[in-house]
Amino acid sequence: YVLSLVLIIKAKSAAGYIIFIFLHAAVLFSAIWIRFSRSLKPAHYYSGLILIAIATIVAFLNLDILLGLFNRNTSLTGRIPLWGELLGLIQQRPWVGYGFGAIWTIEEVRTSLQQTLGWLYPVVIADNGFLDLLLHVGMIGLVLFLAIWFLAWRRSFQHFLQHRSLLDFFPMVFMLFTLLGNISFSFFMETESYIWMMLIAFLVTLTPAKENLTRGF
Repeated sequence: YVLSLVLIIKAKSAAGYIIFIFLHAAVLFSAIWIRFSRSLKPAHYYSGLILIAIATIVAFLNLDILLGLFNRNTSLTGRIPLWGELLGLIQQRPWVGYGFGAIWTIEEVRTSLQQTLGWLYPVVIADNGFLDLLLHVGMIGLVLFLAIWFLAWRRSFQHFLQHRSLLDFFPMVFMLFTLLGNISFSFFMETESYIWMMLIAFLVTLTPAKENLTRGF
């Protein structure tokens, strides 16, 4: 854990800092919920949702200030302009995309994006996992992925509610990490094959056992 903290600090990544804060906050709130869940009433949950909504609105209204704390701006280090350009490419082949990894092997695409954005180096990744999925396998592939991803979310959530322990919250922490990390980096169809392997492992592990199989064993 300490070595991970050192790597996060040395990386000087705003996304890393933000994900670090969100994941630790999620673990803290889950620990509090486990401790007091038996005493909570619907009014407490509604109040919590209202507070989260207000905090989210305030954060978006002051995004420049919040990102400024990490020496970043609302362009997300040039990602927002990049995503705008990539949406134009996606519209040309929206259903099946350009093929797995194919778009980033085209030198003309890399250099033209570099010139349009004014970057010092060619673009070789969308820096957003959902956009990369659309580029690679199109809307059809994205829908198939989201079906698997949301299933993993549901099973992780159900597992936590059934067992209500901090250890059983770990799949939810992992799913939250895939959401936050995939916004500013491509986790599932680029270099991070380990994340995909973990997702499938959790999906299989958390699959509810069939009643007849349970009786048989």
